[in-house]
Amino acid sequence: MLTKTLKVETDNHLNIMESVKKLAASSGQPLIVIDGEGTLLYINVLGKEVLKKKGRSRMMRKIFSFFSFVSYLTYNDNYYEMERIADFRTKENSLHICRIRA
Repeated sequence: MLTKTLKVETDNHLNIMESVKKLAASSGQPLIVIDGEGTLLYINVLGKEVLKKKGRSRMMRKIFSFFSFVSYLTYNDNYYEMERIADFRTKENSLHICRIRA
């Protein structure tokens, strides 16, 4: 698998975070932005629509995870499958744009 890396040098973590949020907002996909600890920082409009739908229950998550590795977003006591599509690293933390699987 070929991985492309975009390197941006800046001392301002907030500038990168705002740029990543704008990138997610302009997408035609349901996207979220999380940090390295998995904290939800931003949800775009399509992402909000997906999160209004019911996700998986806790038990279903455990059964499904046993058979294959899937990342999940925990939101309002539901689990939503997500796929990381872009990673950004700064000196302070990392930011990840993730697509929510509807």
